Amino acid sequence: MPNHRKRSVSLSGTLQVRRNSCMAYVFSTCLILTFYNWLTMDGPYTITIRLRPLMPWAAHPGRRLQYLLTDDFNRSSNIAEKLHQEPSITTTFPDTYIAGFPEEIDAILINNTRQLKPAQEILSLLDTIDNNWAFRPEATERLRLQLEEKVDTVNTFILHKNSTTSNGTIGFTSAPGVYKLTPSVYSRQPMDTPFQFKQYKTCSIVGSSGILQGSNCGESINSADFVIRFNMPAVTDEFKDDVGIRTHLVTCNGDTLHYKFKDIRSTHWLRFFRNYVVDNKYGKSLIFTAPFNTRYHLQRLIWFQSVVPKSRLPNRVVLNDSQHKVKAFKFWRERGLTEKSFSSGFYMITSALSFCEEVTVYGFWPFRKDRNGREVNYHYSHGEEHDGGIENEWHRMDREFVKLVELYKDGVIKLVTRSCNQTTDS
Repeated sequence: MPNHRKRSVSLSGTLQVRRNSCMAYVFSTCLILTFYNWLTMDGPYTITIRLRPLMPWAAHPGRRLQYLLTDDFNRSSNIAEKLHQEPSITTTFPDTYIAGFPEEIDAILINNTRQLKPAQEILSLLDTIDNNWAFRPEATERLRLQLEEKVDTVNTFILHKNSTTSNGTIGFTSAPGVYKLTPSVYSRQPMDTPFQFKQYKTCSIVGSSGILQGSNCGESINSADFVIRFNMPAVTDEFKDDVGIRTHLVTCNGDTLHYKFKDIRSTHWLRFFRNYVVDNKYGKSLIFTAPFNTRYHLQRLIWFQSVVPKSRLPNRVVLNDSQHKVKAFKFWRERGLTEKSFSSGFYMITSALSFCEEVTVYGFWPFRKDRNGREVNYHYSHGEEHDGGIENEWHRMDREFVKLVELYKDGVIKLVTRSCNQTTDS
């Protein structure tokens, strides 16, 4: 047999072995995932497997260049990823550069260098805004109408039975594929959104920045009709003068659930969770989770919703509708804010603008020093100076802060960044 015939047969046999090995691997993976889903209490993932050809040019060497130059641009069904793949519009959209802002502040929106300390221009601008600030209802209403048209917070912020169906599917914010809502998961959702017929006069959105230490903002925070907090923070007597004690909605992400409450399905950790909620005076607050961001904490957060009722607490766990977050990404992207992902704080402010007439924001300060140049802990309840929030690769909190300052300047929100008993002329 000629040598080139032998090499061709050898190559063909090698390809067949590799393809068989690949198929065996895929089959065993599917089998393991199926068995895992059978063991868990809630429904299956809908798994889509796309196998790219195994060295498709091997049998046709002349086509190698063609294969190398051809790429499936839309391999992912992830909506948010496709949004990020669109050509950038930040240099052409008129709202990218903020009217009346110094160029140094504008530049933060397009600068890849993270701002670890507040620029002097930001500090000066905050002083100016503080001295003349007032809520502007017409500006707030204008933005609220734009948000409802594009994002529809009232109907899609929280997953509910009227927004989906049993055995329906929901996509992920930052991952490909979809999740199938089994009858058991569907049955735990509220019939309708809690915010459909609710408009609060005043809302306090309380971040966890160390800038709240010594702020004496507790009374102001408590005075709001609706108080939102993040990631199950400490709201004990030790901090009540600075952060208040009232809570109506508190978020809990997968990391917090994992590191703070471990295996919440066990009796021990469920009891620990119950005691924590009681000690921190969460009352009847909604516990807001976002299981459909990625697959990483998906099942843990689904379990979370199912086991909390067993704790005999009045709190109810609600799930974020991932499509709402995708639309919020797009809304702000078209207004110059391009990020891999929003912080939960910025996302919640965006949402609250739809069901709160007046939004006051506390504890949002991404920098390592406060307005007086003093070191700031990342969280008010932690001893460490900072734990990398401003350097989080998924967020650009300095860019988000510029947008918050813009909303503050326009009278849409009130942004509190210093002591609440400090007068404007002090």
